[in-house]
Amino acid sequence: MRRSSGGPILIPIRQFATLALAATIALQAGAEGRFEAQIASVEALRGKKFTAEVKHETIERAELRTFLRAQIERDLLQGTDGYLDALKALYLVDGAVTIDPLLDLYDAQVLAFYDPAKHVYYALDEPPSGIPMPAVMVEAVQVHELMHALQDQAFGAGARTISLQADWDAALAYQSLLEGEATLVMLAHLGEKMGADLETMIAQEGMVDALRDAAERGDSIPAGIPRYFVDSLQFPYVDGLVFVLDAYRAGGWKALDAIHANPPVSTEEILRPELYRERVAGTGRPAHATAEATGSELLRTVLGEFHWRFLLGEDAGEGWESDRVVVRRGKGGATVMVDSSWDSAADAGEFAEAIGPLLEEKGAPNVRIATLGARVIVAWGADAKAIRKFVPAAGRPR
Repeated sequence: MRRSSGGPILIPIRQFATLALAATIALQAGAEGRFEAQIASVEALRGKKFTAEVKHETIERAELRTFLRAQIERDLLQGTDGYLDALKALYLVDGAVTIDPLLDLYDAQVLAFYDPAKHVYYALDEPPSGIPMPAVMVEAVQVHELMHALQDQAFGAGARTISLQADWDAALAYQSLLEGEATLVMLAHLGEKMGADLETMIAQEGMVDALRDAAERGDSIPAGIPRYFVDSLQFPYVDGLVFVLDAYRAGGWKALDAIHANPPVSTEEILRPELYRERVAGTGRPAHATAEATGSELLRTVLGEFHWRFLLGEDAGEGWESDRVVVRRGKGGATVMVDSSWDSAADAGEFAEAIGPLLEEKGAPNVRIATLGARVIVAWGADAKAIRKFVPAAGRPR
């Protein structure tokens, strides 16, 4: 549910989910003192104080799908059907996909989540089937989710996530900061319980690689879940943690405070923290901007490096500088128009050479591509007249 950037912040990946059932055990047992103890732990670990009570509620697992379906519809600017239509037009998911596989993924993996729109921490009354309950990890999810509540209170995370709904790339980048930091606090908490300090833990060679390998294996992902749903849910945890670790190793929690004051604006900055540092220092390119869709537009957004890597592979996505993507509704179907800029003409050429075969493979109609130096303009879909107008005359049909 990453696109619903004002929606719940979830623990959707089983490698993280198995770390604890704090919400289930602490809240369901009525252990308010234990809940308060974890609030104190988060404050001590992160060096920040909560400014208000953390509201928390318990949901029956049998009601989770209905609850999340309503939240998805609430938070998506396009609504559920419009969101899926946009994903299909962009070939991020196959044409037959419904919202049910995403709900299946959550139902199989989620233990707790924080809703930044309502400022409420939600716990499930029982774990997903087959999830173990290691006692030593019982508090980890609670600590992770309480960190999201602290981010909301200390840094205005809820308001910022809502403000980024129209920009898929910036929203995913910001979520990566939030999830990466919450995961680091969770690791610090676990280290305390095991008698290891955080610096020792993060110095372990291969820690992040092991985490990435576990996530990519997807041993417990339910069958039939579209890869896009899985990858876009995993990215903030794994790549977000790598980004946060880069800052923490350089300057501790104060470095994270500074990042919250000037958060990453693209998944490119998450993937390459040095580009984030260059922008903040004033030596890199400025942040991009986007506006909400209007009129016949189903979507107006920035896809960014994460999405182009997903569609075309790592090499074709590297060198991304900016893009503007519009998906329009029409009687004959959707029309997609992409105006992208790249670091060099070579990067632009690589992107153009990669996207053409993809669109041909997908059977996209009325494809036109124009490469103008370091800029690539491409369009496809039902409205051939609009495509010819959008793509310069030099553009080549495929």
